[in-house]
Amino acid sequence: MTSKKEGSSSGKGGETEAQKSVEHSFFCESMEDAQALAEELTVMGHKVLSVEKSDDEEHDGFLVETLESTTLSRAAINAGNLQVLGEEFNAVYDGWCVAID
Repeated sequence: MTSKKEGSSSGKGGETEAQKSVEHSFFCESMEDAQALAEELTVMGHKVLSVEKSDDEEHDGFLVETLESTTLSRAAINAGNLQVLGEEFNAVYDGWCVAID
């Protein structure tokens, strides 16, 4: 009798290793910082979804949203790097999310 490993969606690897579209969000105080951050993220392989004035009551300023194709395990690692990158551009990294299939 064979059994699947817990967390594995197939015999080819776990769900954390499947490529996913991962969205990242940043808040910037100025449009200049937001645009510079968006340019850097583009160089890093992210697709910039939006750079716009934030309507979030907690974050006055500008929202930058990007999309990258990566695994969930890699997205978790990237989050720390993106937090540091955000600080370099006077931005707050708000985190990442992925749609559930």
